[in-house]
Amino acid sequence: MKNVIALLLTLVACAWQSAACDSVFINQDTTAAWLAQTESAQLTDQIVLVQNHTLSFWERDTTTDNWQMRFATYCGYGRNGFTVGTRHEGDGTTPTGEFELTMAFGIAKDPGAAMPYRRVKKTSYWSGEPEDYNTWVEVKPRTRNMSNSEHLIKYKVPYQYVFAIGFNMNPIVQGMGSAIFLHCKSADHWYTAGCVAIEKPYMRQLIRTCRPGTRIIITPNNPF
Repeated sequence: MKNVIALLLTLVACAWQSAACDSVFINQDTTAAWLAQTESAQLTDQIVLVQNHTLSFWERDTTTDNWQMRFATYCGYGRNGFTVGTRHEGDGTTPTGEFELTMAFGIAKDPGAAMPYRRVKKTSYWSGEPEDYNTWVEVKPRTRNMSNSEHLIKYKVPYQYVFAIGFNMNPIVQGMGSAIFLHCKSADHWYTAGCVAIEKPYMRQLIRTCRPGTRIIITPNNPF
């Protein structure tokens, strides 16, 4: 009976967001118990969980102290899968582990973000250059060479709404990887260069819901 109820809750949570949800069964009791033991659970009341091609969003119930799933949906990730261990720039993999969502930004207007939201401009880059590797910089045209960087405004579909994932940020290691984001799905494919991607309505909802300090846990398989 518990499994039947859990399945129904999963389907309802999916429908709450969008018909695009891939209704993958998630055992909410088991997952909630596992989440409670993670480092992230000691640091935040909101967790984005990525398990292979499933992304789910969880919040701690302040009255019961239990973790509750708010929705689940299909997600894309690096074209070469996940990295467990050492990663390097351009290897096409998504890093695994527990990270903070460090900032919200996008090409689209602020939809009512729950954390400070930065609007992308024509001068906005995510640097891959040695002097400011893996940081946001503003660069006027023809003032410096940004050939190793992402000119954010060029990614018009995936970067409508974005969270920066705190991979390789404290400390920053040159060449380990930069611009690892949670962002909107591309128009014609699910795979990414190393980020995590979901459909735009889900990203918009996350931008409006996730408060400062929200964490993301990325794992290639069911961890329990």
